[in-house]
Amino acid sequence: MKVIRQELTDALDKAAVGLSAQEVLEQSNCFVFESDAVAAFNDEVMVSCPIHIGVTEAIAVSAKDMMAMLARFPDDAVDIQRKGPDLVIKGARKAAGIACESEITLPLAQVPRPKKWRAIDEHGFELIQQAARSCGKDLTQYLTTCVHITPDYIEACDNFRLFRATHACGIQKELLVPAQAIHAIHGLSPTHVTTKSGWLHLKGDEFTAAIRCTHEKYHDDIDGLLGSMKGRKVKLPSNLREMLNRAEVMQDAGHDTRVTITIGGGKLRIESRKDSGWYRETKKVAYTGPEIAFEVNPQFMHDILKLTRRVTITNDMKQMQIAVDDIQFVVSLIAKGTDED
Repeated sequence: MKVIRQELTDALDKAAVGLSAQEVLEQSNCFVFESDAVAAFNDEVMVSCPIHIGVTEAIAVSAKDMMAMLARFPDDAVDIQRKGPDLVIKGARKAAGIACESEITLPLAQVPRPKKWRAIDEHGFELIQQAARSCGKDLTQYLTTCVHITPDYIEACDNFRLFRATHACGIQKELLVPAQAIHAIHGLSPTHVTTKSGWLHLKGDEFTAAIRCTHEKYHDDIDGLLGSMKGRKVKLPSNLREMLNRAEVMQDAGHDTRVTITIGGGKLRIESRKDSGWYRETKKVAYTGPEIAFEVNPQFMHDILKLTRRVTITNDMKQMQIAVDDIQFVVSLIAKGTDED
């Protein structure tokens, strides 16, 4: 069957969100093609995209091999056929066969398929992603690794950073969603959402996704940490976003990256470090109080700086608060030395 190569590649790129780098489940590093879709599932995230390649029964193929092969075919259209144990891809003067399996062991059927959906606006999904950037990764403290979503607000807390956005995003049940799963789907743009049997379901143009979630009780003392805080107002530098861009070069890639920002002596200092090097930059600010410091995800800080550069440092010097529109963010201030490298 003739298939437009770019259409197939686009579908595989979306479905790849559900792959696992290691085979956590048998075939979790494979694409599963059915008659009208391709899917990938790593036991936490499942993504399915509509695509028809002419197969009449479900098959599983190595995701790595298929994506690498398609990337090397210059043809606008390719012919795909199942021939014995192989899925054969042909171009004008090229052909490749990728081993395929007819026995599907990946438990795709365990993921429920919802029929009713509610709209989720772009801002709501952005807030869920911002909340995920305030989560930790210590699985022994499970609540700190999840975003808490309710019908009225979205929040996350890793015991050092606290984020809450008062926004109804279309999710009608209270649930906990692992931040890592939210990070995984950051390249997708859902337009509709629903929940069913322990799963958060998202749907957008040419994809559906499901994230395993729970309904455990969340922290019950967060309200007392929010609200209006009395303290010293500080305006962050207008070029802090550019400073963050430079600092990120010396930060290991990943969704839990953090930079350290220190304010004191009339200056703001931003620092980042990884095994192969470090970065430091200073900028004058209108602040003459005691030195304070905090750690923050640089992408989260980028998002906040689009809205405001004003922060409040509490009178006891223990916390910094950012409050703008429907967002409140509180971060614990940390002791910071002044040793030079």
